[in-house]
Amino acid sequence: MNKNFYQIKKKVYFFSAYKWIALVLFLLLLLCLTLKCCDYEKTTNVNNQLNEQNQNNGSALTPNKPKQNVLPSSENIRLIPIDSSQIIEDKNDPLGRFVVKELVNVYLHDNVEIKDFVLSLKDQFPNDSIVTNYYAEVYKRVQLRVDENRKELLKETIKKDTVNVKFVTNEWVYGSFFINKDPGFADKQNKWFYEYIGVFEAWKITQGSSDVKIAVLDDGFDLNHIEIKNNYQDQWNVFDYSSNVYANPKNHFHGTHVAGSIVGEQNNNFGISGVAPNCKIIPIQISNGSGIITMTSLLDGIFYALKNKANIINLSLGLSLGKKVQELSDVEQDLISKNVFLEEQELWDEVFEIVKNDGVIIVQAAGNDHVLANIDPMKRSENTIIVGAINQKGELAEFTNYGSKITVYAPGKQIYSSLPGNQMGFLDGTSMATPIISGCVALYISKNRNYEVKEVIELFAKQNRQNTSFNINELINMSL
Repeated sequence: MNKNFYQIKKKVYFFSAYKWIALVLFLLLLLCLTLKCCDYEKTTNVNNQLNEQNQNNGSALTPNKPKQNVLPSSENIRLIPIDSSQIIEDKNDPLGRFVVKELVNVYLHDNVEIKDFVLSLKDQFPNDSIVTNYYAEVYKRVQLRVDENRKELLKETIKKDTVNVKFVTNEWVYGSFFINKDPGFADKQNKWFYEYIGVFEAWKITQGSSDVKIAVLDDGFDLNHIEIKNNYQDQWNVFDYSSNVYANPKNHFHGTHVAGSIVGEQNNNFGISGVAPNCKIIPIQISNGSGIITMTSLLDGIFYALKNKANIINLSLGLSLGKKVQELSDVEQDLISKNVFLEEQELWDEVFEIVKNDGVIIVQAAGNDHVLANIDPMKRSENTIIVGAINQKGELAEFTNYGSKITVYAPGKQIYSSLPGNQMGFLDGTSMATPIISGCVALYISKNRNYEVKEVIELFAKQNRQNTSFNINELINMSL
């Protein structure tokens, strides 16, 4: 019995011990929970105080991550007109080209978000003023306004970000290629260029088709002109971001002359007519109110033309070159064309490849500086037709750019066409030769709908390589 009693007493003792241990553990757990709650409340109060202080000071907890929008709102995505006082000759440029001094254009890879890129750049340079001047999702590009004195450093830094960035360029300034100098076909001097390239004979086969569209990117247009008013559609102004295109005799007359050379109306008892009078133009104004054309406005115009299903894009323009280029020999110019501006060349090659893959033919002016055409990186692509100018004798015009990159030479002296205010007049330049070729391309594809861009370029280059004068009638007849 004593033995059983001892065992019972032992069990009670151990049970009591376990009970006390459990009680102690419970009290410790309760203490920990109490301390944690106090710490949480204290932390919360501190955070609330910090937030109140930041709100009162107008600052954020993360000063390098601004909450304000870094891109213009969707309602304000439009080009800002260029102040002419901001255009300077780039002293670091071997050709002395003209540039907008505070602007930098950045072209991003397709998978990069523009907003994320700009935020990251601002974080990298927190003390710099970096303002988004303009951006476009088409061809992923953003234009930044920066301190002129910091511009080159920022450009070099951005270029190193090859994961996000394809190209970095200045905002180069472009110009129209004309030299400033009345009715109808009764006067031989008004029609010499049509006779020279066989237009009258070609018209016996086709005068063009109304569903062939030529986008004309230029300074402005008088769409009420008698020669043009029935032959256009889908007009656009890239600066106004509207259909409001306009012209004036002072600095917006060039586009009206170019448009008339392509689609001037036939048999309307006025003036002459365009090379392809039955076709339509898409007039795209890419200059601001002062007549200034920039790289960004030019790209906007090209992508608008693609969006609106143009068959041909006419570019009677090119870089504004400085006086330095006139001092260079052909050998020096050739070295520049092969070794300088390679990034810009790559950019234009890529853009023109996109255009070609859309089945669109670009016709562009060679330039009026009497230098090698491909000194301009825009004139180096194999995917465009580059047009030089000849005179009435079939000789190279004294102003035309020249060289191996010229696809074809066409009349560019004493070219008679429309001017604002229902006027007609003469202009000289590769700008005038270019729409003549654009009109010829329009006639050709009106009769050959299953064309390939490269085939058309090769066809137009063939006569030039054979040192024979360009003749659209012969070209069309060869393809029939």
